[in-house]
Amino acid sequence: MSVMLYGGASLAQPGLASGIWSGAINQVACTNTMPASCQKDTFDVTFFLQQRGNRLSGSSPSLPGAFIEGVLIDRIGTTLIFALRGGQDPAFCGPSGVPDSCSCSPDLSVGLLRIDIAANSLLGSASGINADCLGQFIRLALAREP
Repeated sequence: MSVMLYGGASLAQPGLASGIWSGAINQVACTNTMPASCQKDTFDVTFFLQQRGNRLSGSSPSLPGAFIEGVLIDRIGTTLIFALRGGQDPAFCGPSGVPDSCSCSPDLSVGLLRIDIAANSLLGSASGINADCLGQFIRLALAREP
């Protein structure tokens, strides 16, 4: 996932959210509004995040092609709040040679990330359409590695 949004005046010192963040992603993807059509997955993930001013970007070695991008929109105490955009790079979508494996590529989700820099915790949620054209909802719960 990667985020390229532009914010106003800096709300935080550069680099406060930078680091290696690991934890879990909970993902629900549905073909329509019927709950029976939904697939639920939970998996471990690591993201390398870098904050430059009001911008946050990151990638995951455990999810090749996945990206996070965000822009800092608020700070409440030690919590930084980023508007989020994330998805999958089309070059990594589906096995090569499979027709329509990326019919909705690039997939794109939008949401919010809350990073508590004192507690070293990251919570986020996003929703959108995945590369298989399924509606999806994603929750992230990560902790910064020492």
